[in-house]
Amino acid sequence: MTFTEMCSACDTHCEKSSSPIGQALEKCISRAMAAQRVTVGVQECAKLLGCAPERVMLCLIPDMNSSPDVGMHIQHTLVRSFCWENDIRLLTVKDTDKLRSLLDSAREDVASPSADEGSKTKEGESQPSNASCVLVEMPKEDLSLDEEFICNYHDTIIYSDIYPKPIIQLPV
Repeated sequence: MTFTEMCSACDTHCEKSSSPIGQALEKCISRAMAAQRVTVGVQECAKLLGCAPERVMLCLIPDMNSSPDVGMHIQHTLVRSFCWENDIRLLTVKDTDKLRSLLDSAREDVASPSADEGSKTKEGESQPSNASCVLVEMPKEDLSLDEEFICNYHDTIIYSDIYPKPIIQLPV
């Protein structure tokens, strides 16, 4: 299936309110959360990247260009470098808050809460997810249509001569 065919196939099942890649990412994250294939937070992601980078299908990093946090910028630079060296798909998303709310809503949809950084506190209330870095592991079965679309999008757009690389707008 060509990239153009993937775009038209995704357009048929994605809402027109946001980009097809944003809709596909939303569905991919929800599916991966249900299968407990999501790692959240720079420290937890670094642990997974250090021990099993071959299990990682996708790395999502929020756009932090306007952020004054130098430490987070350095961490993102190191994660980007590691992903490039290990051929891990790396996508940048526009808004940290949207990524965090997407992770939180996907977590609420999952019946059993995972042991991510955004799980329950001692008092029992839910903490917001640390959306500074998100890794999605490869599924044990075949890729879904949305996961294939994301992989093809990355391979087509990111490896092209388009500069600056696109920053993905997540749905609201």
